[in-house]
Amino acid sequence: MSDVKNKIDRYLTRLKNGEKCFEEFFKFAYAYIEAVAFKYLFDRSKTDDVVNIVYKAIYVNLEKFDARKNGLAWIYEITKNEAYKINRRDRAKYLFAEQNNLSTDSDNISETILEKHDLNVAISKLGDEYQSLIDMRIFQGMDIKTIAKIKGVHYSTAYRTLKKIYKILGNSMKE
Repeated sequence: MSDVKNKIDRYLTRLKNGEKCFEEFFKFAYAYIEAVAFKYLFDRSKTDDVVNIVYKAIYVNLEKFDARKNGLAWIYEITKNEAYKINRRDRAKYLFAEQNNLSTDSDNISETILEKHDLNVAISKLGDEYQSLIDMRIFQGMDIKTIAKIKGVHYSTAYRTLKKIYKILGNSMKE
């Protein structure tokens, strides 16, 4: 494992120094990132999504990488966190469906909601601010504390607003 760690560290250092070796890095690190993502997701299609997100995150955050630290651990943490985000987002969709008495017997809750209750139409009827909150909470998987911080409001205000939006969506979809 230390050989893999050393190679990853060298690739990240080279990338940080501006060398054009991202394709080599991609080929070398792909199996590792995929294995870590699959460990947390157990779904190949979502694993591929996470791998793409991780590569983008590595590229965007390369300046923050400290070459004195373990690059393999850095990549592991990014991958784990992105997998957790996907799991939280899926859990939020499932809970939303459950709270609003929507069908949850399909493997893909998102498609079930969209097919049976036309959630897109219900969301499009909301104002821009409410749509933004729904996007952050359900589709981006942000927690309420983060949303409150981004919107510059107190936690309880964000919580109550989201609860109100859920109620509006539930009523809209029952019609």
